[in-house]
Amino acid sequence: MNIISKYKLCFALLLGLGLSSCDKDFEEINVNPNAPEDVPAAVILPAAQQSAASRLFGASLNLTYAETWAQHIAKIQYIDEDRYEFRPDAIAIHWDALYSGPLYDTQLIIQKAEENGNQAMEGAGRALRALIYQNMTDLWGDIPYFEALQGTEGNMTPVYDEQEAIYMDLLQELEAANTLLAAGTGTIGGDLMYGGDIMQWRRFANSLRLRLLIHMADVAPAIAKEGIEQIAGNPDMYPIFESNDHNAELAFLGAQPYRNPWFENAVTRDDHAVSQTLVQLLGAKDDPRLAVYAKPAAEPVAGAGVQFRGNTYVGQPNGALVQPSLPTVSRIGDLYRGTETQPMYVMTYSEVMFILAEAAARGWNVGITAAEAYNEGIMASMLLNRITDEAAILAYLAQPSVAYALQANKMEAISEQKWLALFGNGIEAFTEVRRTGYPDEVTEPVASAYPGRGVALRFPYSIQEQSTNRANVTAASAGITDFLFGERLWWDVD
Repeated sequence: MNIISKYKLCFALLLGLGLSSCDKDFEEINVNPNAPEDVPAAVILPAAQQSAASRLFGASLNLTYAETWAQHIAKIQYIDEDRYEFRPDAIAIHWDALYSGPLYDTQLIIQKAEENGNQAMEGAGRALRALIYQNMTDLWGDIPYFEALQGTEGNMTPVYDEQEAIYMDLLQELEAANTLLAAGTGTIGGDLMYGGDIMQWRRFANSLRLRLLIHMADVAPAIAKEGIEQIAGNPDMYPIFESNDHNAELAFLGAQPYRNPWFENAVTRDDHAVSQTLVQLLGAKDDPRLAVYAKPAAEPVAGAGVQFRGNTYVGQPNGALVQPSLPTVSRIGDLYRGTETQPMYVMTYSEVMFILAEAAARGWNVGITAAEAYNEGIMASMLLNRITDEAAILAYLAQPSVAYALQANKMEAISEQKWLALFGNGIEAFTEVRRTGYPDEVTEPVASAYPGRGVALRFPYSIQEQSTNRANVTAASAGITDFLFGERLWWDVD
């Protein structure tokens, strides 16, 4: 018997003698401690919050697309996206990443919370999931919702649900989230947004519900009115944001990889400036936020831009035909572009006040007058932007271009101030431009790839979906022309 045969025999004998022992210990031996099979919800939640916020409010989908199409921002290099020459691969990445990342994670959070009887965590998971879906449907309109995330069950071609149906379900989800959170059982571990504070999560869920309801104000006014009055009329059952301390935000430590995404982008890129639309609106109102949102132009052309407190601010026209001389235009201000630790604001108290201002201006009973809510919204935005001189803020509120009582078009005044306060939140600003038509200074980009079509009405669908889910995306695309135009979103009736 040669040595190889001897080893084969010995192995066979050992295998036979030790078979039962091997069976007993095999799974234990082969468990990888660095790849646990069951991850707790408290570990998944911070990952979901980080990925959702970074994707929705970061430097690509937000800064390059939504903020630019809302015309807070303008491109000064690689101007294509500002002309609506979008990059299909970038859109596909955002679409896929939102479904496979934070949406899948929130589904796991909810499932695990249900299994463990943790109502607080389930409520937080439902509220976070609603936020992601709300932002997605407000960008794309009809999207996979009721059949989404069923790939493991064999459904690789989910139906695109109508935005109206998605909205109605999201309203129910947010009410359920508030109820679960109010039940007082369980904890919210790993929470990066509110540190596990259940009351803060209730405020967020109900404030987010207000956002959806005001979006519906023109298309489903009876539902919007009933819902907003229900929330505003019962603060014990439906607490909402009452100060900037309640803002939904994601903070950053300031060290890599935990740095603000706009700051991170600015380390290697210089593609963005503040828009001409933004600078001119702020300058016309002598608005102190101009010096926060923008930097003075380094070498302004004589006579260009806006003079403000000894400095010249020059906004870039959206979708310009040619690249400007870079020193002649104003970049984004240091608070937003040059601060590693600047939070990403998911939703703010200022926005809630403008929602109530609009509701009150429509004659709905929200426990506050339109003028009071309007002024409070502006005040909250100023404070959030570190403008703390109360006398200066009151003087601003009293000037003829701002004072609520002096505005001939109250809805325009509210919408314009809301748009100004939403700087940094491109998706919501883009939504408001389409929903309200204000500011009316937001117009077709100078060198639009689709001249005569006006402002974009939506985000284009993922090119990947055209290949993998063609029938459903084709059905959802009925009436859409040139990817961005034609069929309006459900709430866009203007």
